[in-house]
Amino acid sequence: MFDFRYHALSLAAVLLSLCIGLLLGVAIGDQGLASGARDDLRDDLRSEVVEARDETRDLRDQLERRDDFEEETLPLLVGGRLESRRVAMVLLGEPDSDTFENVRDVITQAGGDVTSVSRLRLPIDAERLAADAAGTRYTELATQPDLLEPFGRRIGEQIVNGGRFVRQVRGSLFTSSSGSLGGAEAIVFAREADADADADEIERTNAFVDAMIAGARQYETPIVGVELTDNDPSQVDWYEDRGIASVDSVDLPSGRAALVFALVGAADGAYGIKSSSDALLPEAVTRQP
Repeated sequence: MFDFRYHALSLAAVLLSLCIGLLLGVAIGDQGLASGARDDLRDDLRSEVVEARDETRDLRDQLERRDDFEEETLPLLVGGRLESRRVAMVLLGEPDSDTFENVRDVITQAGGDVTSVSRLRLPIDAERLAADAAGTRYTELATQPDLLEPFGRRIGEQIVNGGRFVRQVRGSLFTSSSGSLGGAEAIVFAREADADADADEIERTNAFVDAMIAGARQYETPIVGVELTDNDPSQVDWYEDRGIASVDSVDLPSGRAALVFALVGAADGAYGIKSSSDALLPEAVTRQP
């Protein structure tokens, strides 16, 4: 699928080398080199540069046609696969807005609906959560750190099943949250690491998210982590450590297709185009909806 791109890059490198050779040949030509031979060399280099440029242009046109084809056929490939399924999206940190847009678009094309998009408040504010959890055992969350895990599990359960409690603490749990937290048949995570977070903060956040994932998994809920092709650093290893499937190129048609198929079944691998991927698409691509 990406051979043309690599070929185009190789040609660009050749083109650059030829141009450099041409300039050097003209600028520092050996005084003893016959004028005719030098002219022949220059003409040959110019010809090769033109040929390489033309081939690069042709390959670029082919890539554009292929990209157009993939974009136009994607709805046919994924259409109906997520019919009437509700998908909750949870953001950790500040992932690129393109991540959400690509997820939303392909889920809609597949017949599903992103019913909620929530950004987890980081660092976790235990005191604020405890205040909002009035009337429950989690009012002691700020003074009893061991409550964080069961709290996270309950949030995961209610993201899947809906419930009063997740709506009660919504304002303190998330920095932003749109849509309905009334239940979901699948969850998509998007994460951007916080370079300024200290080790204790990272450990606490990971423990909470792990508990939330465990709570959702009780109901065999498909959970997939996503990122863009140019995410740096990649979050694939982080998703793998949580035992959830991942898609490393949700900005590409193949990545969006992989997301849909991962949400359809019980996929748990890493999918996409990066060296960390297990395959381009989950096995579900061969199954009927």
